[in-house]
Amino acid sequence: MGRAKIAWMEMQQERDDTALAERLGITYDELYQTDWHMEPDESKDGILYQYIVYFHDGPQDILDKIDGLNSDNQVWLEPYDEEDYDFDDYDYQEEFDAIIANKAYYDSFHKEVRNLEKLNNLELENQDLQNVLIRQLYISAIGTLETFLSETFINQTDEKPEYFKNFVETFPDFDKRKFPLSEIFIHYDNLKSTARKEMLKVIYHNLDVVQNMFIATFKIRFPDIAELSKLIATRHDLVHRNGKTKDGNEVSINKDTITELLSKTSNFVEQIAIELNLKG
Repeated sequence: MGRAKIAWMEMQQERDDTALAERLGITYDELYQTDWHMEPDESKDGILYQYIVYFHDGPQDILDKIDGLNSDNQVWLEPYDEEDYDFDDYDYQEEFDAIIANKAYYDSFHKEVRNLEKLNNLELENQDLQNVLIRQLYISAIGTLETFLSETFINQTDEKPEYFKNFVETFPDFDKRKFPLSEIFIHYDNLKSTARKEMLKVIYHNLDVVQNMFIATFKIRFPDIAELSKLIATRHDLVHRNGKTKDGNEVSINKDTITELLSKTSNFVEQIAIELNLKG
């Protein structure tokens, strides 16, 4: 189930980034040759006005193609229309059922880490294959962390009504929803289904979003995300730029890199486990 969840999140990320690229007038591949991030432009009350896409660097011929790019290398976009993003009910229910069926998500994380450690100890005669193995181990290590974060959040929120209430009251996307008072019971009846879909739509390697969700929903201290965010950026280079940085340089990783990455992700998970009493 872990690999299925990772694959599903990859598809979600690619879907969202492909849609963004289309709105910008460039291709998905061109988008990932640039260094960018997107932030919501919101009022103090959480009302979403628009999104701002910041471009920090990239080939000038690609930047020149971007629709609406201003002199500050920013693009301002109207909020996405929910109707543009179909979220298939069957896929949603199947994925949700698989997640809540696994109550040993903390143990599953450590089991996967041990497996990755064993693979990291392998010595292949072919150096090219060794490099491929190291690259896949790096990607899998980040995916294992994502899986833990998603399974922890969804299971905890599903099991404890107070967490579910906190999520509904604090999740930013819910502030944007408007409906007539006459429809209140329809929306109330669909509340759990709606909330579950939103939890599944989150990209759990976006640590800024995940940090806010964990703090607002569980009222806990969340580990510092600065270092892991950089490691996740390297994962993006491996996945989206074929192992190169935005400057075209090869990403250099080895066995020691994997060992250090697994140690840091494990320490990160341990801090969350302590806060949520997952260790039993």
